[in-house]
Amino acid sequence: MTRVLHVSDTHLGNRQYGDDTRREDFADAFDAAIDLAIDEQVDAVIHTGDLFDDPQPGVPDVNRCLDTLAKLNDAGIPFYGIVGNHERKLDEQWLDLINRFDLVHHLDETSVLVNDDVALYGIDAIRAPSWKSYEFELSEPPTSADVTIVCMHHLFEELVPPQQANYGSRR
Repeated sequence: MTRVLHVSDTHLGNRQYGDDTRREDFADAFDAAIDLAIDEQVDAVIHTGDLFDDPQPGVPDVNRCLDTLAKLNDAGIPFYGIVGNHERKLDEQWLDLINRFDLVHHLDETSVLVNDDVALYGIDAIRAPSWKSYEFELSEPPTSADVTIVCMHHLFEELVPPQQANYGSRR
């Protein structure tokens, strides 16, 4: 049986509340997830967006990410990911750059097999104007795939209708 660890929204580089301690907390949590993947000897790690908190993360945050992913790579565990709304750039994405180091596979509409029985697909975060016209078409999964996983950073529909406060006159 193929074992996959799913992580999302690690927001590396986030200085929540303007505090550098929080930046370390986010990085430490990502490291802990990767250590868990190595300890449990999973077959793959899937990250479903917002690896970084910003489209232009700081060099220290990118370097720490590369070090963490290199540790996973040294353990022989592949890392698959998609781009989230926080880190999305207009041109080449951070996952594409990290892919040049053979540390990540940027998922798309073409399947990637894990252990010949799990087909992975990915759809990066889609900006609001493009959502309604986006063509959600995936290649056919290989016949050997028993399981198909489509990774997205959005929901097709909101789980809960949006709530709006009533600011009627107060006396």
